[in-house]
Amino acid sequence: MRKIYTTSKEELKVLESKSTFTWEGMSDSEENLKGIEAAVRKNGFNKDEITFYIFKGSLMNSTYELTGDNRYPDDLTFVAIEDYYNPIFKIKCGARWLDDIVANNLMREGK
Repeated sequence: MRKIYTTSKEELKVLESKSTFTWEGMSDSEENLKGIEAAVRKNGFNKDEITFYIFKGSLMNSTYELTGDNRYPDDLTFVAIEDYYNPIFKIKCGARWLDDIVANNLMREGK
């Protein structure tokens, strides 16, 4: 398991462009990530190594210019997995596609 802390707007936009499997408000503790890894492997993730991309609400807010009630708490943690597609498991575990999260936020911003 690898953890990459995403801190730039450019990195975040790459994850968005790949429709990355993402949780809003998810813990990035080692114990939790191990649990997520076990669950996604049980549900079709078959690469040798899993990479977790971790970023904060402050990056979402600044990258997409989120305002007012549409802003995330700056310290809210997002956890994303690249190259994983399982729509049924996504619904069951409360994840979303990052590009959908961004599109919904921009719609609420009137952009």
